[in-house]
Amino acid sequence: LQPGTVIDRYVVEELVGQGGVAAVYRVRHQKLGSNHALKLIRASSGKVKDRLLREGQLQAELKHPNILPVTDVVDVGGMPGLIM
Repeated sequence: LQPGTVIDRYVVEELVGQGGVAAVYRVRHQKLGSNHALKLIRASSGKVKDRLLREGQLQAELKHPNILPVTDVVDVGGMPGLIM
């Protein structure tokens, strides 16, 4: 994703990091101006899609100072993206 790309109500600002499976971007909420992380998985299979959604559901329930909570899920080209 390029800086300036709009995904739902978030604007991509920069790539923060990437690994073998996922990439994380810094995004900004268009109306609130708040900064968030967007995690995208590179694979496109149904199993991977379901697994990422489950990860988001579990992570949204966790309350720990060292874990970013998942606050939203957005669609990015047919794949879910986790907003943290």
